[in-house]
Amino acid sequence: MVRIDIINLLGQTVCTLVHDLKEAGSHRITWNGTDDAGKPAATGVYLYRLQADGAVQARKMLLLK
Repeated sequence: MVRIDIINLLGQTVCTLVHDLKEAGSHRITWNGTDDAGKPAATGVYLYRLQADGAVQARKMLLLK
């Protein structure tokens, strides 16, 4: 089971990109800069959090418009 969330610096989940069962291997996902409701997210720093197979990894990213 794989889950990828976009999180703002307040710790709020902006959107969930993936919440699905995925096969092992390389995958690519693109965030279009919107929240779960389809509204554009503000320019700024966000975190993406990847949860898979009991492991959690988070990294920073910058959204520029």
